[in-house]
Amino acid sequence: METQDEVNTVFHLIKVPTESELEFWIQQFKTKDCCGHSEWSERFQRNIWIKDEED
Repeated sequence: METQDEVNTVFHLIKVPTESELEFWIQQFKTKDCCGHSEWSERFQRNIWIKDEED
């Protein structure tokens, strides 16, 4: 590469999820199409989807 060549790059620094965070997102993805309700999670500081238990 010569000095007059320009390189256009963008670097995104993202945090690698912990095992528990990854499990959380997988669980949320699996329950997205089921009947349920939303509840606040103190642990994740966001609303999470809770699958309703069928009686």
